[in-house]
Amino acid sequence: TLAYTITESAQEATEYLVVSIVSNNEQSADVAINVAIAGYTSEGVEGEENEYLYYTLDNDGNRIYLLYEDRNNDPSRTVLLNGLDILSAQNAWSSVAVIRNEELL
Repeated sequence: TLAYTITESAQEATEYLVVSIVSNNEQSADVAINVAIAGYTSEGVEGEENEYLYYTLDNDGNRIYLLYEDRNNDPSRTVLLNGLDILSAQNAWSSVAVIRNEELL
């Protein structure tokens, strides 16, 4: 069973959205996943593993990073499982638990 914890947070210095992906077991560590946000390109956070920033390009080719406060302007996310051979596994299921307003607890 693959299991991951995906967390959205604000980068301290910039307030850019940072998506962190942590595998919860050994089997999950062998399958890389990506979280895609429509209209944005992801890039790794320098010096960090499995943390990603998201940007789009303006007309001059400058990167415009997605701010944490703007993350829900388009709340859709696509989780991509790279290198997962579902024919080899022969069956699959998935579930998602969305935790919102966790910081209010």
